[in-house]
Amino acid sequence: MTRIDNQAESRLIEAAKDLVPGLIEYIIAYRTELKQGARCIVHDDREADIKLDNELFYEAFYITLHLLDRLVQQTLGSYKRSLFMDAIYQTISDELLSKGVLKDDIIDEFNKFQDEYSKFKLFPSKGENRFKDTIHWEFGKKIVAKYGDGNPATILVIFTGVLLTVQDLQKTLESLKLSSFA
Repeated sequence: MTRIDNQAESRLIEAAKDLVPGLIEYIIAYRTELKQGARCIVHDDREADIKLDNELFYEAFYITLHLLDRLVQQTLGSYKRSLFMDAIYQTISDELLSKGVLKDDIIDEFNKFQDEYSKFKLFPSKGENRFKDTIHWEFGKKIVAKYGDGNPATILVIFTGVLLTVQDLQKTLESLKLSSFA
């Protein structure tokens, strides 16, 4: 466990809090991409469509936070990752609560998601040309099976979206100069 001084700790926590508004916007946009990319069956029933949007919001929420968590762990290590991600979780929870969007069981659901996806690789091993058992592939399979048109080619659309999310998060973390806290 690598401790940091109080001033650096405060800056790290503030950097996490400052990230949240953009992160929420990103998740909302990603939900729309998931809906279009998976060719979700849109219902004539407005209530069913709202339910689908809410479910996809949480899928986008879980995958985005999971990927962010893994990238921050790689950059900062366990102790600093805990500081950063705890600030993210608290701030994002407060924001979503204030908008009336937070589910009661969000922590339990996110922990299940973390457990499920932590066993998958972020990227294939070097020299490996298969994507089976990567987060990208497994998330794509789940979204297409649960919400999509069932077309296996559609998995690649979701897969690509997850890859782009990883790239976007990496750029965001670089812009925060997160590595300076490592």
